[in-house]
Amino acid sequence: MKQFFLSLFLSLFALSAYSADLRQLFIDMPDSIMPLLNKNNKLDFLDYLDMDMPAVVTNSLGGKSTMKFLTDDMLSVQMTASSEMDIKLFYGKDSLVTIAVIETVCGGYCDSDVTFYNDKWQPLDKQKLISMPLLDDFLDKKLMKQSKNKTAIDEMYYRMMMIESTPASDIFTVTLTTADTILDEEIRASIFKTTSINYRWNGKKFIRQKSH
Repeated sequence: MKQFFLSLFLSLFALSAYSADLRQLFIDMPDSIMPLLNKNNKLDFLDYLDMDMPAVVTNSLGGKSTMKFLTDDMLSVQMTASSEMDIKLFYGKDSLVTIAVIETVCGGYCDSDVTFYNDKWQPLDKQKLISMPLLDDFLDKKLMKQSKNKTAIDEMYYRMMMIESTPASDIFTVTLTTADTILDEEIRASIFKTTSINYRWNGKKFIRQKSH
């Protein structure tokens, strides 16, 4: 019984430690990465969450920013009505932390970019951590040999991709958000082998998962 309570205590302690790490990393984040919010805004977010109140602050543009959620390894902030920033922690060996900052802007379609940092907020080489998909990676190459399908892709002017993750997950999902700019439904249904590609964190980098 003592062993059970000891294990439970250690598990809870570990979770609280991760949560505290993310909170402190958020507070220490350089203003250059999140220019709309200053340190006081971030502290206010955390205070509001601790008091179980809506976490809404006035940003540097005079608009409202809202912290949507904070977990042990991820937080999400609605920066403006059309933009969002997610911060996600990925752990490697010896508890080394890689911080992923996902910035998403949604107009007619959503488009994301991701940057990576160590726990000192020093930039990491994105190319060494993930190989982002190209448009061809979403397409059925056999069907692309047909001229009508090639024409449809050539007319697809907007090629935007949204990056998503979830708390307590080691998966990144990259979704082609502009597939429906191909108006011909029959062509659209046939040429895409998938509109979403998953990547799994292996402790060192993100590995693309095979589409089913």
